[in-house]
Amino acid sequence: MQVIKKMFIVFCFGILVFTMILFLLKINPQTPLSGVFIPNEKPKLEKKAILSGKYQSQYEKWFSDNFPFRSYIVKAYDQILYSFKSEFNGIQRGKSKDLHGTIWLDGYLINDFDKNMVDEYLNNINFIDQYLKSKNKRLIYIISPNKAEVHRKTLPFKYKLIEKIVQDKAELRKYIVKFLEKQEIFNVDTTLLMETKEKENERMFPKGGIHWNQLGVSYALVDLFEKMNKSGIKIPKVSIKNITYSNTPTFDEADYKSLLNVYKAFNDSPYPVVELEYVGIDERKFNAFGMTTSYTNSIVEQFFKYGMPFKKFKRLYYNQQQTELHYNNGVVSGEKWLPGIQMDQVNYQEILDSYDILIIEHNAELPQIHMEFVKNFANYLKKSEIN
Repeated sequence: MQVIKKMFIVFCFGILVFTMILFLLKINPQTPLSGVFIPNEKPKLEKKAILSGKYQSQYEKWFSDNFPFRSYIVKAYDQILYSFKSEFNGIQRGKSKDLHGTIWLDGYLINDFDKNMVDEYLNNINFIDQYLKSKNKRLIYIISPNKAEVHRKTLPFKYKLIEKIVQDKAELRKYIVKFLEKQEIFNVDTTLLMETKEKENERMFPKGGIHWNQLGVSYALVDLFEKMNKSGIKIPKVSIKNITYSNTPTFDEADYKSLLNVYKAFNDSPYPVVELEYVGIDERKFNAFGMTTSYTNSIVEQFFKYGMPFKKFKRLYYNQQQTELHYNNGVVSGEKWLPGIQMDQVNYQEILDSYDILIIEHNAELPQIHMEFVKNFANYLKKSEIN
């Protein structure tokens, strides 16, 4: 036993010495990690900072991010957690290794919403809709699906128990849809479509991602554009021309799997690759502006590959980045990501002057940034009426 203890001490001490030698030689082996990471800057060596203790504190934070093999150790630690724990890094592992996000699980089953705040938001939506209609413009309201709601059978065990005692699931989504229907505001709730396709054994969500896959977004686009045409917005229709499968996921199809930061998780392939085809009206007549979420990222990807029904499509993303796409001679060009702006910097007059369609899209959770955008837009329109 004493020999084993000595061997363990020598082994640990050897690792420390080896790591220190690599650090002194500025050899820093690392492997990529996924997720948001804000690096700590290496502090400048200054007498005042040393005496105050500020330098030591900042150096400690910097060193904790930069010692050799740090990322390998992080992955090894996360691999242990993934093997023995169903929840870490904000990700929950459900049945059949289906990954869910804690924030979306809570939004579906647990979180209550502030009725007064949502009522104010919906009243502003109604005002915007009425104003746009008076100017021969249209508002389209889209609710993207919550994976936890569509994949109820794969919920983690704890949430399966919660689901049995929760009476009114997806309360916020249902509340919003009921208001929109009552006010005759054009809306598309993709949840029922996704549920129907899943019952037909077509996977709308990957196991390793929180967003819909290419097949899911393609069905949503077919349904959306069909309903737009029926409502009087005459645009090209889209159909699914071909479906193949790939062993390589898109970023959205493996975003949660990547965030696990493990060496080995599970195989979720094959992933559907959908080829779209536009038919009908050749001339793109409308410009569309959207206030959207990450679910629209895959829509933009499909637009770039196969075209879009709009002459121009610009969107704000709830992290305040922007996209601007243009359709010309059958080709979509533009930028997927432009520098972000604050909501008080949005040019609402430009939206009124340059765009025929306003799209509001969010998932089961209603982002604060959406409420701010709608409030600011409604206030701008009210001031315009007074002036």
